[in-house]
Amino acid sequence: MLALLAVVAPLGLSAAVSPVMLSEQVVVVGGPRGRRLGTLYAVGAVSVLVVVVVVVSVVGRTLRLPTAPHLDAGADIVLGVALLGVAWLVHRHRARGPRDERPHRAMTPPVALGFGVVSMATNVTTLAIVVVAVKEVTASGDPVLDRAPALALLVVLASAPAWLPVLVTLLPGSAGRVLVAVNDLVSRHGRQVIVVLLVALGAFLVVRGTVHLAEAGTTDQLDPSAAVGRIFPAATHRK
Repeated sequence: MLALLAVVAPLGLSAAVSPVMLSEQVVVVGGPRGRRLGTLYAVGAVSVLVVVVVVVSVVGRTLRLPTAPHLDAGADIVLGVALLGVAWLVHRHRARGPRDERPHRAMTPPVALGFGVVSMATNVTTLAIVVVAVKEVTASGDPVLDRAPALALLVVLASAPAWLPVLVTLLPGSAGRVLVAVNDLVSRHGRQVIVVLLVALGAFLVVRGTVHLAEAGTTDQLDPSAAVGRIFPAATHRK
């Protein structure tokens, strides 16, 4: 389990680099009934992450990644290329501030909840890294009880831009100034950090997937029955 946490922690922190979401939540928390509305925003954002984690975990178990080296390596390459593509899009896209073009009227609790859902559901960079992290956990083949804490940590870290501003409202007034300073820093340099993280992670996955795919191909050439056993496990069991 500690090995999984060591893998998930840096990926979760990378997924937490979200300048737009942090700016949006700072705006929500700083408005009327900020703590309540900010909490609902965070609930909406976290709920999306939970759904994504559950779906990817179920798909990974269905595909039996721990016992399918070809498929596991292929998934690495596909995810790596996807991350490199997202990095290119982020680099080319002009920086924007929080989505405050909506009418200036009092935000209601349902709107705050939906705002959090939409913000996370459209946060491509965070979701891309979360998918990679869940794939890593699922491919480990560890028992469910060992995977659950790692996935929970992933959700907590990746959703930090949504819940951290709410937590700050419970602290003394000086903490608010620290949050504003962090928000300004992330707004200025967040995109560059995201691009570097996505390129590094994407390149790592492509290289690892290529190496594993080559190793699996060599193994199949030396022992063809092993490849048949992975493709038709039932047939090998009947023997």
